[in-house]
Amino acid sequence: MPRLEAGLQFGEIDRRTIIELHRTMRAQFAATGTGELTYDEAALEAWIDERFHNCNSTAFQTGTTRMAADPRAGVVDAQCRVHGMENLFIAGASVYATSGHANPAFTLIALALRLADHLRGAR
Repeated sequence: MPRLEAGLQFGEIDRRTIIELHRTMRAQFAATGTGELTYDEAALEAWIDERFHNCNSTAFQTGTTRMAADPRAGVVDAQCRVHGMENLFIAGASVYATSGHANPAFTLIALALRLADHLRGAR
């Protein structure tokens, strides 16, 4: 039986995004007087490199069955139904087009509840 093997990799844009986020937060806190973000950028870069190097793929896999209106751009439609399939739905973080920094479990639960409501109404 064919099986999908999904891997998790980070690139330079991921690294730069994390660093720029820290710079932006530090600047915004200073500009608004709402707080202070202090960190050593070299230490942050080393921390990122270590996390990227030692990361495993046990986290939520996102984007492997993306949601899109067009079947050429994704696997499922807005109701999580697999394009071209009558009765196959996917409720998982894999339908996200992208993910943020934090755990997507709360959004995943909301998505699953929304799908359950849709399926209940479809009967």
